[in-house]
Amino acid sequence: MERHRTQNRDRMTATPAARSSEIRALTGLRGVAALFVVLYHATGYFRFPDPWQHYVRHGYISVDLFFVLSGFVMAMTYGKLFDAGFQWPNFRKFILMRVARVWPLFALMTLITAALIPTVLGTRYYAEDVWHGLLPNLTMTQAWGLANSIVRPSWSISTEWAAYLVFPLLVIAALK
Repeated sequence: MERHRTQNRDRMTATPAARSSEIRALTGLRGVAALFVVLYHATGYFRFPDPWQHYVRHGYISVDLFFVLSGFVMAMTYGKLFDAGFQWPNFRKFILMRVARVWPLFALMTLITAALIPTVLGTRYYAEDVWHGLLPNLTMTQAWGLANSIVRPSWSISTEWAAYLVFPLLVIAALK
């Protein structure tokens, strides 16, 4: 019981940085970038006031910022798995952690969108793309020249998946 109280007291007195490896400034930057991507996608539905229109029209550039930030955070978080070189158990652990984080919601949204394409989304998407692209989409490989993305912005998830697969090689090369 005493040990439990000591641990709680230590946790309460620890600085936020000691409790979490989150870099809050990067989290804020990711939030701003996400906002610009959302606004960019909204330009098809809304016309923004002229002073903002110029910035919103270039919101797609924020995706590049996401990729850079993701690479930095991934190197900070998972780079130590590969600092001694490539080892299959570490690669397997890394891939399983990334798949568990990304794939479930991605797959759910892909399947929901695929079901809606022949019905309500038929004017924006094409049913033939669904059947041709379902397997590449569910394996997150569609943007590798295999098919169109069923959920159009999910090309970025497919691109991230490719980066995950080569991540150990990039870490090893960077550390040499």
